[in-house]
Amino acid sequence: FDQAVAGCDLVCHVAASVKLASAHPQREIVDPAVKGTANVLGAVRRAGTVKRVVLTSSIAAVFDHTAPRDKVYTEADWNRGSTLKAEPYNLAKTEAEQAAWKFHASLPEAERFELVALNPVVVFGPLFTRGHGRSSPAILRDIMGRAFPACPNISLSLVDVRDVALAHAIALEKPEASGRYILHNDARWMQEAAKMIAPHFPEYRVPTRRLPDLMMYISSLLDKRISFSWVRRNLGRVYAIDNSKSRRELGIQYRPLEETLLDTCRSFIELGLVKPRK
Repeated sequence: FDQAVAGCDLVCHVAASVKLASAHPQREIVDPAVKGTANVLGAVRRAGTVKRVVLTSSIAAVFDHTAPRDKVYTEADWNRGSTLKAEPYNLAKTEAEQAAWKFHASLPEAERFELVALNPVVVFGPLFTRGHGRSSPAILRDIMGRAFPACPNISLSLVDVRDVALAHAIALEKPEASGRYILHNDARWMQEAAKMIAPHFPEYRVPTRRLPDLMMYISSLLDKRISFSWVRRNLGRVYAIDNSKSRRELGIQYRPLEETLLDTCRSFIELGLVKPRK
């Protein structure tokens, strides 16, 4: 990345492989995240002009499924429970962010740039391209497109992509921004989300009933995007998250969740990712 970074004052590292499962998780999920981060930061160091780097991490680097269920998560928390076998994507995001902080701490004072990490929860909002439908918004697309006959008993911690983008801009430009920032608006059960969007898109016949838990366990055996262990850990669970640091220090005022959900669905329609039900 030397050519891309050369002469830059500010750098955002936002790219990572969004892949939840693989026959070769180390090579295809963890290594691209960790080595990619190392390559960007190496280029930053060699450029010698960069004053600040903003790293797009994830709530996956914060959540720890081994913690008590009533735990309230803050920026002080780290994921310590993910493994290469059970949660390679979560492990990748954790190791990539930890590698960034370790690299930053190892720099001589004269070469040290400022580093800020942003840890968004599930990101919804309008899509720019069809390819974006394969990442986090796929959850809502599956509801709107009736990939499930009903709504799994899963709680979604949500944030709008436009708020995430704004947080990056502020983190780059605000001198006081430092450390990690959880980006989180609020949580909704998938059934609640479906009931919010259904009246606005009647021709899509969005399912609003709740899916029996047994069906989710069966789905985990057929759908490569989810695992049995993931279902067991997340079914019926709400994660308590403290977003006060992002509000206080970055001044983020999160937009209404209904706006996020409806704009996401409208972009599905515009990009042809869902079709009306006859």
